[in-house]
Amino acid sequence: MIALFAFLGSSFSLIAQTNLVRDSSFEIYDTCNVTFWSIDSLTYWFNPTNGSPDLLTPCNTHGGFQTPSNYFGFQTPKTGISYIGFCPFSLNTPCREYLATKLRQKLANQRIYKIRFYLSMAEESFVSIDNIGILFTKDSIVPNGSTFTIDSIPQLITPNNVFLTDTSIWTMFEFYYTAVGYERFFTIGNFKDDSHTNYEGLYGATAGDSYYYIDDVSVRQLPDSDTSVYPVDSNIVSIPSILTESSSTWIIQHLPSHSNVMIFDELGRVIMKEDNYQNGFKFSGFPAASYFYKVQFPDGSIRKGKVIYLK
Repeated sequence: MIALFAFLGSSFSLIAQTNLVRDSSFEIYDTCNVTFWSIDSLTYWFNPTNGSPDLLTPCNTHGGFQTPSNYFGFQTPKTGISYIGFCPFSLNTPCREYLATKLRQKLANQRIYKIRFYLSMAEESFVSIDNIGILFTKDSIVPNGSTFTIDSIPQLITPNNVFLTDTSIWTMFEFYYTAVGYERFFTIGNFKDDSHTNYEGLYGATAGDSYYYIDDVSVRQLPDSDTSVYPVDSNIVSIPSILTESSSTWIIQHLPSHSNVMIFDELGRVIMKEDNYQNGFKFSGFPAASYFYKVQFPDGSIRKGKVIYLK
C-alpha cells in the first residue's frame, strides 16, 4: 500500500520524461551476494559524508541487511528488490546519514522539474523527524571526516511539524523545482543540526535512533507544453479554523510547496506574509481574536477564510 504525502496534488498527465536519477531503486551494484552493506557497493550512489546508510537487498549474504526483512524491520521494496535505510537523527549520539548521486545531466536553467521519492519508517525506529531535505549542488560533496550535518541549506524540504511515523506503507513525497542551471548532484537527508531538528519520541522513547527506508527516487523535467505546473487538489488541503494558546502554530495539512500565505487582523492589517509557507507561524504573542487568511496555491487558485485564536 502507498500513501500520498502533502505535496501531491490532483493527478495529471505528463509526456514521458527521462528520469535523471540513475538506478532510482538501488539495484545496480558490482556483484550479487555482496557482503558489504554500505551504499558504496552501488554503482551510481555514494556517501557524501562518512556516515553509513545501508544497502538492503536480497543479494546481501548478511541476513540482517536483506529485504523485505532486516535488522531494522520489515518492508517490501516499492520497486525492484532493494532499498536504502538511513539514520537522519538520533537521541543517543550524533547521527546524520545522507545518500547522494550524480544526475544524468545538469538541470536546465528555468526549467521545472518534478522530484519524487518514497519513505517508510522502520519498525526499530524510536524517533520520527519532520524535515527531510533535498540539496542540489554543482559539484560532489566531499566527506569531511565526520558523520555530522552537511552545512548547507536544501532547496526543498518536507514541511515543519508533519512527522512520518507509518511503518506499514510507503509514503510518497513530491516536489516541484525551478532549476537555476548549475544543479548536477543530488543529496537527500536531514540538513539541520540537533538543536534545530524537530522530533517526536515514539512509545514514550527518550533515547534511540530515527531510521527510514527510501526507494524509487526520480527527477523529471516537465514538458514545455504542461501548463499545470503545480497541480493542486484543494479538497485535500486542511486549514485549521481554531487555535489555542497551548497549540498556537498554524499548520496547514497537505499544503503544496510554493503556496503563499497572508494573515490579517480584524482591521485588515497584515500580521504575517510568507511565500512558500513552511507551517511555522505562531499566534502566540498576538491577542485572542478572529483573524483572516488568504492562501494562494501554486496553480493560482486562492482560498480565504477565518481562524479564531483563543486564550
